[in-house]
Amino acid sequence: MKRMNSANRLSKYAFLFLCFVLTAALFAGCTASSDTPASEHTTSETVTNATEPPTSTIEPSASTDEQSVDSEFTEIKEMKIQITVDDRTMSATLSDNASAKAFYELLKESPVSIDMHDYGNFEKVGPLGTDIVRTDENITTTPGDIILYQGNQVTIYYDVNTWNFTLLGHVDGATGENMREFLGNGNVMVQFSISK
Repeated sequence: MKRMNSANRLSKYAFLFLCFVLTAALFAGCTASSDTPASEHTTSETVTNATEPPTSTIEPSASTDEQSVDSEFTEIKEMKIQITVDDRTMSATLSDNASAKAFYELLKESPVSIDMHDYGNFEKVGPLGTDIVRTDENITTTPGDIILYQGNQVTIYYDVNTWNFTLLGHVDGATGENMREFLGNGNVMVQFSISK
């Protein structure tokens, strides 16, 4: 085996050094052409395989549409109305269905007054004056239920009845006794409005 003379060793080291310098310069050039300034890199970044797409750990913020849907959902969940007879008022919570939402939208435009009369000794009923969407199902009412009947009449129950109609909502804290007292005897003008 021949001994490598010092000149050959020196040229070998020079060649390796030159390769190292060129590789470092090439790597530095690739890093400098990145779109992200070096000051924005953090020490917690990990090197990924060049063939894999980068993954993001930042959650996207909610879009404007999602925020408006959230806002609308919150408003719908809190659909509170007031029912006024003469100088007495009771609050009610509307149901979560398309009919109740349509009724709520109607009340947002302006309060609605309905001339209501007794029917069957278990409800007060009167014409709404317009048609709204129906979501009828077989229901057994309880005192305080607010019902949409045939899409254009509103009833407030003070007793029990079973029929196919739409539950718009329920008077808060209602009992048969306090509903009869609140609604009174005979015809009565009932105002429905949005709770303030």
